[in-house]
Amino acid sequence: MENVVVLENVSKVYGIKSKTALPAAEPSRKERHFRSHRRDENAQSVRALRDISFAIKRGEYVSITGPSGSGKTTCMNMIGCLDRPSGGLVLINGQSTVEMDEQALAVLRNRTIGFVFQQYHLLPSMTVLENVTLPLRYLGMEKGRRRERAMEVLERVSLADKARRYPNELSGGQKQRAAIARAVATNPTIVLADEPTGALDSGSGALVLDMFADINQSGTTVILVTHDSAAAAQARRRINIIDGVIDSDIRSGDATGRERGPDGERHD
Repeated sequence: MENVVVLENVSKVYGIKSKTALPAAEPSRKERHFRSHRRDENAQSVRALRDISFAIKRGEYVSITGPSGSGKTTCMNMIGCLDRPSGGLVLINGQSTVEMDEQALAVLRNRTIGFVFQQYHLLPSMTVLENVTLPLRYLGMEKGRRRERAMEVLERVSLADKARRYPNELSGGQKQRAAIARAVATNPTIVLADEPTGALDSGSGALVLDMFADINQSGTTVILVTHDSAAAAQARRRINIIDGVIDSDIRSGDATGRERGPDGERHD
């Protein structure tokens, strides 16, 4: 199968300070611990990613893990076309994002990636149905077909009976299921989930993870970004990032944890 995500020698540097900038507040000991490994020699920038390379094939279910400050969220932003690398190559569904302008990135995001966030990001002034139809409107889909498609995916996540409710009338688990329905409404190539079970109780979290497994079974690539080892274990491949580099890349049944190249294959 072809690769839908390729990161090749990707680096990301944040926080180059102006000489006139006001001094920052003194960081806590915990913050110093997480940041110290990533500061460059002149202490003007923070390296969130250090020349990381991996590929994800169509239909894979992958978790990207690591502690706070490891660089996993920055990695997610690269995959989600929410940020550009400072160096290296990012290919999403065969398209390089490095030279894209904001409009081109937005089009690629909407057509290729469905997002699921820890805090749901449902618009409170819209009903569940309206929230789910929103990305379909951006695709230019006709109004009647938008509603039909939204009801299809709400039925899939067992929320068809809540279509006319507003987000504040739903439980946390129901909100996340609505967010999943919105994410898959456009039939994306990739579903990218950022800590999707982080705000849920164990029962609701397990139900959400079952839904990701079902989505993946239908052929959609699922990428789960999390620090929760139990959630990460649901994926068939786990990429662990520490200090901005890939610490391990293990597929189910592969106990070696040897590093894989940008083609997704293991290199001994």
